[in-house]
Amino acid sequence: MNNKMYRTYSLYCLLSVFAAFASYRLHLEGFEKVVGDGLDAIINGTGRAPDQYRIFPYLVLAGMKESLSPWFGESWKYSILLFEALSLFGSALFLRGISSRVPSSHISLLLLIYPFLMFDGVRSIAAFILLMSSIFSFFFSHSRPPVRIKLGFYAMLVLFSFTRADIALLVGLVCSVYMLLGIWEKCITVAIPLICQLLLSTKIFPNAQYYSDLIMVSDNISLVHFLNNPMTYLLTGCAIYYWSNIREFMIHLYQEQKFILLLLAGYLLTVFIVGRPNEYRLFLPMLPIILLILEKSKYGGNGTTAAP
Repeated sequence: MNNKMYRTYSLYCLLSVFAAFASYRLHLEGFEKVVGDGLDAIINGTGRAPDQYRIFPYLVLAGMKESLSPWFGESWKYSILLFEALSLFGSALFLRGISSRVPSSHISLLLLIYPFLMFDGVRSIAAFILLMSSIFSFFFSHSRPPVRIKLGFYAMLVLFSFTRADIALLVGLVCSVYMLLGIWEKCITVAIPLICQLLLSTKIFPNAQYYSDLIMVSDNISLVHFLNNPMTYLLTGCAIYYWSNIREFMIHLYQEQKFILLLLAGYLLTVFIVGRPNEYRLFLPMLPIILLILEKSKYGGNGTTAAP
């Protein structure tokens, strides 16, 4: 490892700790008992949906808590901090690995604004979901994967489906485009998240109750939640400043990858209907997909257009 790379990785590591710590101080400190009770309920199988259906990262988090308990007791605080910091650091490394054209400053900026992305919807597993999405960049690079790579892909897809099935479906389908999977392999890619979600909701946690309305359209149309989130103004300003880049990127997707554009649009529509788009953490998993498209396409490789 050369000196510059060492400095870059050290920066990512410290910024990941900053992001995890700042997120905790901004959103969770003062609610430690409520947060702990909620995590205990999920781990014990008595939590509410949809968090109950995202059991895999909570099991990892519980394992960290058990490992740290000799030093920090039964508090969830330090396990959350470690879990989130490690997830962010791993995400930074994979995001950097997707494209050499992504400046370190962009990844550093992502880590700096991460605590603010948690406004209106703080979830410690958001960083883990980003990490899982970023890990799939490994599979993107195999256009004609051997059997062992395919088996690894499906195993990771199962884990991702027990983390967040809808995003697993999105990322899996994007992978199926770049990995040139056959029709039956694509069917398996679609089936895995759907079957896992069905098992979670009907067999594993059949009594889980939703803590929010299933349809959120009326809340989203009111725009109240958007206007009350400070990140709305930052992201709107960035969209205005980088509009030409965003426009070129969308034109490229329309011309070259209509299926992926349809997938991304479908995910946005789904979030608008059953979620709250002002919870900007929900869009973090799209970042590796966008970087992948920039890296794989002539649009990203012609050296004339910076990544938006």
